[in-house]
Amino acid sequence: MLSQTTTAATHESVAAPIGIKLNDTNYGLWSQVVEMYISGKDKLGYINGDLPQPTEIDPAFRKWSTENAVVKGWLINSMEPKLIGNYIRFPTAKAVWDTIAQRILMAPTLHKFMISREG
Repeated sequence: MLSQTTTAATHESVAAPIGIKLNDTNYGLWSQVVEMYISGKDKLGYINGDLPQPTEIDPAFRKWSTENAVVKGWLINSMEPKLIGNYIRFPTAKAVWDTIAQRILMAPTLHKFMISREG
């Protein structure tokens, strides 16, 4: 029975049953669904900054690093494949989360700038 419980817990940590994939047009909906999912797993601090990275000599570092990798995996696995390469190398889930928001929110401004330069 113990191995079934351990297997189920491990599977739940790795799996990303988030029912939406981030693409170029759905950031608002995607971010709400993903934030709700991560909050439901009691891991919101990894994307909102409430659980900052401890130093590598801190005894809590190993657990933080493992849980950060799980949350980062949820984020990466909830993206369209063409977007993954843009975010996979970021070191923390928070860096992935913040960069997605910055790029999406800056996209309309950048688009207007490019149009004004062409005109």
